[in-house]
Amino acid sequence: MNSYDNAHYIGSQENPYLVLIDVFDTGVMYCEIHPDTEIIYGAAFSGCSKLSYISIPEGVRGIGAYAFAWCETLSEVELPESVKIIGEYAFLDCHSLERITLPSSVETVEKWAFAFCKRLSVISFSDDSRLKTIGDYAFYSCIYLESFEFDRMDELSSVGYAAFAGCSALDTVTAPEGTVRFGDAAFLGCDVEDLID
Repeated sequence: MNSYDNAHYIGSQENPYLVLIDVFDTGVMYCEIHPDTEIIYGAAFSGCSKLSYISIPEGVRGIGAYAFAWCETLSEVELPESVKIIGEYAFLDCHSLERITLPSSVETVEKWAFAFCKRLSVISFSDDSRLKTIGDYAFYSCIYLESFEFDRMDELSSVGYAAFAGCSALDTVTAPEGTVRFGDAAFLGCDVEDLID
């Protein structure tokens, strides 16, 4: 096991910092992630209630399950163009997170990834988004989210069960390109009446 700034890592002889596995303690307020990191392991920052900002360096490909769950004061996250997967429950209950930019590299937002991010009002995408799958309950009960730009996602194929359920402020949803399968109750409890062309 190796250490860098406020976190522990495991890896190989070639890259000792391949996987960030956890922080020294959940009281950390800041953590600089090693630039050689490729994976943020499941629950690595889970419950770090004083962590308010995190910058994830270029080269990180995956954010594991529960990686930042219950980081109650986390208000800003910078995701690099290398991230492909945002794991299940990754940002669950991050009550202070107000905006997130999903880079074009992200292909999967797994189930419950941003559920109960109650202040999340803006989700930004690049024009060349490669997002393919939005999992069940992915944005469940993001009560300040007002719009979602499906038309920026040419490769999107499925939106999971109740993915946006409980997003009570959601009233503008632009129509996606191609054929997208929407799960049952995808917009349950929203003001969305139809997809806008």
